[in-house]
Amino acid sequence: MDTGERKLENTHSPLYGFTGNEVKVVGTIDLPVLFGTMPCQVWKIVKFHVISANSSHNAILGRMTISALKAITSIPHLKMKFPTEFRVGEMCGYQAVSRQCYFTTVVPKKQDCDSQTFNEVVQMDPDNIIDIPREPSFSPVGETVEVSIVKNSPDKTVNVGKDLDIEIKEELTKLLREFLDIFAWSPSDMPGIPVDCMMDEIFKKQLGGNLEVYVDDMIAKSKSSNNHCSDLRETFENVRRSNMRLNLLKCSFGLTSGKFLGFLVSQ
Repeated sequence: MDTGERKLENTHSPLYGFTGNEVKVVGTIDLPVLFGTMPCQVWKIVKFHVISANSSHNAILGRMTISALKAITSIPHLKMKFPTEFRVGEMCGYQAVSRQCYFTTVVPKKQDCDSQTFNEVVQMDPDNIIDIPREPSFSPVGETVEVSIVKNSPDKTVNVGKDLDIEIKEELTKLLREFLDIFAWSPSDMPGIPVDCMMDEIFKKQLGGNLEVYVDDMIAKSKSSNNHCSDLRETFENVRRSNMRLNLLKCSFGLTSGKFLGFLVSQ
């Protein structure tokens, strides 16, 4: 950035690594940083601690900056989201760049220690790599009951709030049966669309209204139980139009409260 050492403020406080090793700080500097893309952007003044070290990273954001942004990060998705004046802003990483940083930093050390083991790792057959699923961002609060929505297939059920009004429950069940094609009953039912790249575009007319989305998790909400089925219909129609599929193992309907991203969402 060519700021020059003359702009650095002196500091006598070193940084410490995970193992307790001390890293000398050359100085600190406050710089304005623009986060996000137009129009969902926000400026923040960030205090950087400058060190002299060989690293594949230009800068590392700490907890203070992430807290100031009120940001939520997802390491598996290489994405960070934060509120802005207009809508939710986001910053995305790239798998290829992340992988290159990893190899640049770690690979030479691993090869020096055990080159045979390393070669076995990098030459692994991609078909044998197991994708470890992450914990769902939403979990229901309160009891649910299983409702069968496929005729002659009692094992194909969805979770519905136990205390739901009978008439609304019947309307909801009818709606779910009408949109059976948007649910994935097995991995073979998934079309393979990169959902996290287009959720904001698919549901742009609903976001902030009757729908909230975080990466590939979403919560449909209504101001009253009588409007809930119509709000769900709007969501289901957008899902069908985009040829997406919903994972029924993560779905619950007709709830009055639940935990979303660690926060309790209720009436």
